[in-house]
Amino acid sequence: MSDEANEVLTRQLDKFDYVARQTSGLKTIFYCVRDQEFIDWAEGDFFLNRNGDLKVFVGMLNGVVEDVRISVGFSIYIHRGRLFSIEYKSEPGLFKSAENFRVAGAKVLVEL
Repeated sequence: MSDEANEVLTRQLDKFDYVARQTSGLKTIFYCVRDQEFIDWAEGDFFLNRNGDLKVFVGMLNGVVEDVRISVGFSIYIHRGRLFSIEYKSEPGLFKSAENFRVAGAKVLVEL
């Protein structure tokens, strides 16, 4: 990710005031409840690429739990220039106790 996109992401994470997680943990969605229309967001608070819904990143989370290697695939989506969701291929709950946790097989699909 470029330095500029990283700065935008940091500003967005500071602005989100609600994070919803499905019970299974398969999907995490980022909201700004106090400004649902994003009226108070400056132009620089959005990624330059503001095309509709975009899958921008895919990867694998790898770790070890009690000597067993575990992996789960994930994707990150943006919606109209802002972080929208992280979606997992299977329940990521085991990673709460994982050791040697890392992201592997990461691939940027769309430059922000």
